[in-house]
Amino acid sequence: MDLITAFLAHHTDTEDSVPPKSRHHALMAGIHSFFERNLADPQLSPATVAASHHISVRYLHKLFQPQGIAVSAWIRLRRLEHCRRDLTDAQLSDKPIGFLSARWGFVHASEFTRVFRREYGIPPSAYRQEALHSQQCTDRQLRLGEQAI
Repeated sequence: MDLITAFLAHHTDTEDSVPPKSRHHALMAGIHSFFERNLADPQLSPATVAASHHISVRYLHKLFQPQGIAVSAWIRLRRLEHCRRDLTDAQLSDKPIGFLSARWGFVHASEFTRVFRREYGIPPSAYRQEALHSQQCTDRQLRLGEQAI
């Protein structure tokens, strides 16, 4: 509802009449959407996010304070989540880990490995191996169960 209100107010030149809470929610939704669309860009940073939303970097950081996470940390976590998902995707198992990390904005494979290990407690190669092995075991059990029926 806040997004619709902000959108209509913007296009009818009545933005000043939109409640601050609605403006805030619309801005945060726009910022999160921008993050998701641009995670693959290695240049994504608090400065680029702020510039694209016509706000200062300081104000961007202030918006994220209630979430308890810095903007750059949030970007890194979202990238890691996408990489982690890709590491468990059997259709991507033939792709090198460096390729997958570059897909999500990590420029250096060594940096990705270090950050991944610090966040999840396991290197990405071991994580991938365990996840794919677990999927194979589950698939095998399902096939055996179907044969028994």
